Amino acid sequence: MRKTEQTEPDRSLAAARDHAPQMRDALRQRILADARAALPAPAAARPALGRRWRLEWRWAAPGLAGAACATLAGFWIGAAVPLAPDAPLWALAALDYLDGVALPLMGMVDPLVMEF
Repeated sequence: MRKTEQTEPDRSLAAARDHAPQMRDALRQRILADARAALPAPAAARPALGRRWRLEWRWAAPGLAGAACATLAGFWIGAAVPLAPDAPLWALAALDYLDGVALPLMGMVDPLVMEF
């Protein structure tokens, strides 16, 4: 087959291109009006920068406070040095308070009492 020869589908497509149907203006206007009606409403205006910043701060403040407390607790745990067995009595009083009140509340028992 030569390039100049046209097959039946080529001739049909060429005829369809030459005689393309035209849309009536009334139909076109109706389609455009229906499309405009289907569009979502425009988004509401964003709050002012100062107000938005306050909203974000209210959301972030509890997380920042928790992170600060965790940092301080980690620093205290890392910096606290256990007392030597021959420590003075006034230094052991704090440990007595911890053993007597805080550890039972936390559900922990002193390992020395458990006879390790």
